[in-house]
Amino acid sequence: MSELVEHSNHDVDADFCENDISVEERSNEHRVKDLVELHEQVEASLESFLGTFQKDLSAVSGHISDLQARSKDFDARLRGRRKVSGPLTSLLANITIPPQLALTLLDTPVSDAWIPAVNQLETLLISIPAYSKGKSEGNNPSSIQVKVRAAKDLEGVAEGLRIVVYSNQNPNPLLSLLQPIRTSLTTNLQILQSSLFLNKYLPLYRFLQRNAAAAAEEIKVGYISCAKQYYETGMRRYTRSLGWIRVRTTEVPTLITASPSPVNGQEPSEFKLNSERLAQGKVDGPGVILAYMADDKTYIAPSETIFRSALLVVLDNGSAEYSFIRQFFKQEPFRTPQTSVDQPISLGIGEDARRVPMGSEVDFTQPPPPKSARRQSDVFSQAQARDPAKNGHHSASDDEKTFEAIWKQIFDPVLPYVQTLITSIITPSPPLIPLLTMIRLSDAVLDESARRGSTPLEPFLLGLRFQLWPLFQKQMSENVESLKKLADGGQSGAFGGMFGTGKAVVKDEDVHSVATRYAVLFCSVIALSEEEEEIMLFTSLQRLRQELNKLMIAQAKKMKDATQHAVFMSTMCERLLRMISAGERLNTHPKAQAEVAFWREREEEARRRIASTRR
Repeated sequence: MSELVEHSNHDVDADFCENDISVEERSNEHRVKDLVELHEQVEASLESFLGTFQKDLSAVSGHISDLQARSKDFDARLRGRRKVSGPLTSLLANITIPPQLALTLLDTPVSDAWIPAVNQLETLLISIPAYSKGKSEGNNPSSIQVKVRAAKDLEGVAEGLRIVVYSNQNPNPLLSLLQPIRTSLTTNLQILQSSLFLNKYLPLYRFLQRNAAAAAEEIKVGYISCAKQYYETGMRRYTRSLGWIRVRTTEVPTLITASPSPVNGQEPSEFKLNSERLAQGKVDGPGVILAYMADDKTYIAPSETIFRSALLVVLDNGSAEYSFIRQFFKQEPFRTPQTSVDQPISLGIGEDARRVPMGSEVDFTQPPPPKSARRQSDVFSQAQARDPAKNGHHSASDDEKTFEAIWKQIFDPVLPYVQTLITSIITPSPPLIPLLTMIRLSDAVLDESARRGSTPLEPFLLGLRFQLWPLFQKQMSENVESLKKLADGGQSGAFGGMFGTGKAVVKDEDVHSVATRYAVLFCSVIALSEEEEEIMLFTSLQRLRQELNKLMIAQAKKMKDATQHAVFMSTMCERLLRMISAGERLNTHPKAQAEVAFWREREEEARRRIASTRR
């Protein structure tokens, strides 16, 4: 029974299971159907979304392509603008007239502020016409510079400012700077020249030279008149003071055979070795005589000191003035200031123009360009080269002629005062050694003048040399003839004719005196000589030495004793050697060494005679 029940339950369970499976299957079928529908919906949605996305992506891709094209266009335009930016900046800088520049020139008087202003204006006067007319570089048509209409409009404005600068030069402000030296000689002209004319107002004068020739000429004429008056008045007063000093001391030439002073028995001053007076033969010697010293009635000075003072004053003032004339009145072309642009404006026509270096003058109204700045094109240089007269292109010889002409207009009235003083010094002729000192000084001043480049002063100095040398040669010849007569036993100087016998009565002291004077003269010549071979000078000295040797031999022959004869010659030669050896440049001057050798040989010969006579 139990088994039957179990079997029955089992069947019931099986039926229930089958029913459950069928229900589940039906449920699954509905779910699958729903899922399929859902899948189809999702698939349809995805297809729709993907289609829309593809369309949107295509649109975005088109936008990106458009943006890329626009970006390339922007890059090309940017490169083009960068390319033209530098030249365009240069164009604006070179044709724009700053308001401050116009206000400075129109509303202010001539002052320090004008110096940078006129420099900038001259740059504009060159650059604006260059851009207005258009320039090309050489024969290259691709480098043609286009004409700038704005530059044409500004050309008249720049010219008007130039006229304003010219009109403000009347009365000329530069000439007013010379007013102090018109009224007083205490003003130092050289300081005025260096501090104002050269260091401050030279750019203004250069501007007037190139752009207002009439105003520049007015300045030159006014300066010449003022400087001539200044130097003429100063030199007239100075030479007058030196003339007062000159008349207080009178020195006349003395022959080598003249007797000592009958008053005190002393040698004439010219036959005393005086290194202080010999120093007057050098440019770098002692100081010159100042004009106020003449007010001291007791002040005296030798003739060569007066000569040296006058000559050095002429040298210093003449060379300083010529140096100023060469710097200030020189014609110079205007040099365009450097700019920071890479190349000239071409505005895209053809290839870029070549870069040609310009000048180095600085535009003081603008900050200095950076180190990496390139120099501007030669467009302005070409404009300057087409107008050489405006920009002062002159040959060096023409400039030198102009400088010399200006200098002569100033100093031609000055030099006669110096010439008159020198003529009074050498008339009558001064003594032999002072005269040679003056000759040596004139030679030294001539060399110094050539070293300083003061060529207009050289004719005056050469004239002094030609004036002094004949006087020296005449005195040397007179001394040689005087000594020759004395050596021959004739009358000469104070040693002959004193007893009315017609024959010279020569004593040993007289020979000693002549020998001393010869030694002093020789040492002085050596001290004043710069060249070892001066034929005329040392030929005259050699003639004097020969006559002195003859005089010594003739005087020794008057002694009957041979020993005394030899002792006299030895004493005289030893005396000469001692004096000559005490002079300057004994070991460096060949003529001094030859002179010592000559007298040493005579002295040794006399000693041998002494030794032979005592055996």
